[in-house]
Amino acid sequence: MKKVNAFGAIFLMAIVLFTSCLGDGSNTQSATTVGVVRYDYKSGKYLLDTYGWGVFYSSALNSTTEGACYYFNFELDYDLADNNSSVVNTTGYYTISIGTKYEVARYSMSPVLLDTTTLLTNEIPLVNPLASVDGYVKGIFFLQHTYKQPEDQKYAWSLSYDTQNAVIEESGKRIYDVFIRAAISGSAGTKTATEGGVANAYNMKSFFESAAYVEKNQTDKVVNVRFNYVSDITDGKIVWKKSDIISVYTDLILAEDN
Repeated sequence: MKKVNAFGAIFLMAIVLFTSCLGDGSNTQSATTVGVVRYDYKSGKYLLDTYGWGVFYSSALNSTTEGACYYFNFELDYDLADNNSSVVNTTGYYTISIGTKYEVARYSMSPVLLDTTTLLTNEIPLVNPLASVDGYVKGIFFLQHTYKQPEDQKYAWSLSYDTQNAVIEESGKRIYDVFIRAAISGSAGTKTATEGGVANAYNMKSFFESAAYVEKNQTDKVVNVRFNYVSDITDGKIVWKKSDIISVYTDLILAEDN
C-alpha cells in the first residue's frame, strides 16, 4: 500500500514550475498554479484564492465568474506599488500579470454512492484517476485523469462516496474510499483511441472537512483518501481498481476551510 502526501512530493509535478529572478536585479517571481475565483465585495474585484501563493488579483479576471477554477501561469512583481507590503496588508492580495489561464470543469461530490455493480450509460474505463494531484483550494481539489479513448469525445464525471461506510482500516491505516467515474457526454467519438487526459476540479469541502474533524483526534492527523475507479469493462461487467493513497494533513484542510 503506497502512501502519498498530497501536500508534498506529488504536487511538485505540476505546481512547482517556479522561476525566481531575485538574483539578477529583478524582483519578480513566476510560477504555475491553480486557483478558485471569488468576488471580493470590499474591493469590488474578482480575486483568485490559490494553492501555495495566497490571494491574487489580475485585470485578466475582470470577465470571469464566481467559483471558476483555473490552472494559470503568472508573474508577480514585488516592485509594483500595489505589491508594497503596506498596501498588500490593507487589500489582502497581490497584483499579478497572468500569462495563460485554462478554466477547468467543476464538479460536486455526492454523499450518495452510485451503484458500483451497474454500468453508467456510455461509461468508460480510466487509465489513471490520479495522473496528477495539483492542489486543494478552499475545498476544491484539482486533479488530472488519464484514459484511452477517441480524442473527439466529451465526458461527464462523477465523484461519490458512502457516508455510512466512509472509512475502513487496513494495515493500521484509516482509509476513506471514494469512487470516481466517467461517461461519454453526447456522441461517441469516431477517431482512433489514444491515451489522453483531462484536468477537473471537485468540490470536496464537506467531505474533507467532516473527515478532518474526525482524524485530527487520531494519531496520524491525516485524511487518507483512495480513489476507486473503473479500470476495465469486460462483457458488460465492471472491473474495479484502487489508486494509491493520498494523505492530506488535517490542519491544512481545516486552515483552508476557514
